[in-house]
Amino acid sequence: MASAATLPSASASDALDMVLAGMRQLNATDPAAMVAAEQARVLKVLEQVHAMGTVAHALVLGAFTARQGYTEDGEYSPRSWLIHQGDVTRAAAFAHTDWAHRVEAHPKIARAMATGILSESWRRRCARSPGRSRPPRGTRPTGCWCGPSCTAPPWPT
Repeated sequence: MASAATLPSASASDALDMVLAGMRQLNATDPAAMVAAEQARVLKVLEQVHAMGTVAHALVLGAFTARQGYTEDGEYSPRSWLIHQGDVTRAAAFAHTDWAHRVEAHPKIARAMATGILSESWRRRCARSPGRSRPPRGTRPTGCWCGPSCTAPPWPT
């Protein structure tokens, strides 16, 4: 499987086309015809993709907000743009903008999610009980993954 590191010339548009093609292919397959090991792999990889997509969305939304790209469509805020141009509900627009703030405030957690090491659900668990949670792949953080100097507020659960 190719990684972003092996595709330096791929633009964001090319990457999105590849993601869409992969998802179309996955949706065209018959899950009932897969062996259990293949089903398990699909579920695990989709969990990674979900976390990676959440961070990618948050990073792009953060840049879009900083550039005030929403004003080009006559909207007054990123949330308004998401609702009217992005075709999401008001609740989803709030969740997306909250993620943009979380990713900025907690870069180490964002990196762990962006690389597929930490799922979104484990991120929630770490935020609830950072000293007692059991993060994936044998690591055990103490406090915020950003380190003891992190002054960002804890992520809501």
